[in-house]
Amino acid sequence: AIQDFYGYQGLGVWTGSGIGDVELGIKYRFAEWSQGGALFTFGSILPTGREDDPDIIQDFGFGTGHLQAFIELGAGQSYKRNDFSLWGRVDYSFAREKELRPSTSASDLTEEKGIFGVSPGLRLQLSPNYEYLLNDWFSIFTSALFEKKFQGDYESNNEYYNQKLEAISGYSATTFTAGATFSTVKPYMKKKFVAPMQFTIRVDSTVSGRNVTELTLYSAEMRLFF
Repeated sequence: AIQDFYGYQGLGVWTGSGIGDVELGIKYRFAEWSQGGALFTFGSILPTGREDDPDIIQDFGFGTGHLQAFIELGAGQSYKRNDFSLWGRVDYSFAREKELRPSTSASDLTEEKGIFGVSPGLRLQLSPNYEYLLNDWFSIFTSALFEKKFQGDYESNNEYYNQKLEAISGYSATTFTAGATFSTVKPYMKKKFVAPMQFTIRVDSTVSGRNVTELTLYSAEMRLFF
């Protein structure tokens, strides 16, 4: 039924690999004061990540498929072993045409398929952050992320599906994060370690939202600086 009636490819083992969307930006520190400062960032996001194939049920994309522009503003203040920061960001996605199966939710099967002009809504993000420096090597941190994406616009010759897709295109979410970092950056600057690197473990938990999946994500990240 999935193949003959709906027209999907057959179910089976799905694998995928590749890069996601590439973000390019310029940072400018426009204010500086004792143990603090403010930073302005602007740039674009290139749609280099592969897109979701509407004919493969298991498939998912590595990017949005839209060229985007963003503006970000942040400020931080240090006090003894405490670091406080706050940043906000606005993302704008340019319109383009996409081939979609216009189901009314992500889990619906449908035989309908067509070309839609898609104009995603603005995405707003606001995040307060706090970090406590145990010493030059270790720190612990926590943060919150408040995110809202406004409803987008869909254009095709089927107004019913335009409205259905628009209704599920917006979302909001509140996510809390906690973690710990091991860093050799300061010891390296003091010539106490041979190379600058950073290892971070964290947990992100979605506590509320609309049109989003509530999940808890555990992750580890290692960075090398050159």
